[in-house]
Amino acid sequence: MVLSVEDLAIALSATVCWALTLTINKILSRTVGSVFLNTLRLWSGFATITAFVWIFGKYESISSHSGLDLVLLVASGVVALAIGDTVLIRSLSFIYVSQAFPVSQCGFVVLTTAAAILFLSEVFTLLNIVGGGLILGGLYLVVGFGHQTGIPSLKSANSKGLLLAFSTALAWATGAVILKLGLAEMNPVFAASIRTFSAAAALTVFQYGSHATGHPLLLKNTTWEKISLTVLSGIAGYGLAGIAYVASVQRVGAGRTALITSLTPVFVLILSVLFLKEKPTPQSLIGTMICVVGVMLLSV
Repeated sequence: MVLSVEDLAIALSATVCWALTLTINKILSRTVGSVFLNTLRLWSGFATITAFVWIFGKYESISSHSGLDLVLLVASGVVALAIGDTVLIRSLSFIYVSQAFPVSQCGFVVLTTAAAILFLSEVFTLLNIVGGGLILGGLYLVVGFGHQTGIPSLKSANSKGLLLAFSTALAWATGAVILKLGLAEMNPVFAASIRTFSAAAALTVFQYGSHATGHPLLLKNTTWEKISLTVLSGIAGYGLAGIAYVASVQRVGAGRTALITSLTPVFVLILSVLFLKEKPTPQSLIGTMICVVGVMLLSV
């Protein structure tokens, strides 16, 4: 399957938006409760998608789709967004982003690609497989040696944090497969709205049902600045990226989308250099070039 420029642009737009949210989440994860943080992000994303539907007329009647497709979309949102993303945010309280991301992102790519081949009958050529391997290798160089910050290696990382990061990968992969099964010919914007609303509603029920609002991390340390950052993270990560991700899974499949969106750390590196004036290491630059070659092979 040859990917068009439009296919790549859609998948990469999701990647860029996720890169913007990653640093914000890290800033907030140690001072704001993970459930509260992700709940507010999800509602912000849902509001963005709703506005998009209203402005561009992308509304569809729920009755025009089968009950099974709707159930699969809801399940995808709850598993990947409500559970997976919340667990990832929680893992950042125990380990660094540079430790959590190799586990969660690479695990997601490997698990999703394997599931896409085994259960979704997605076809990959030899060049596609080589490209996927190059992306994973380049990702390791970018994440593992991105900045000279003295961050410890995975060997010394907190075991609970690593377990949470891998659980995130499993939730993301499961959600991606379920999403592909439920999409059919559904409009991606409408599908993204159902998926995001389901996740937001599930976390809201969990938060209030478990009396999570009484946790000191949820209210005591929450300022308007943190709320604004959380809303911005939700708009980019669940609103804009959510639409692009669903559209990409529908167009090119769960496996290829997982591989392309695994480039998120590369864009984090680029944004850090441009706006935070951080200096990349030689290894990270080599890793970036390897990832670019991998995407080229993946698209043929």
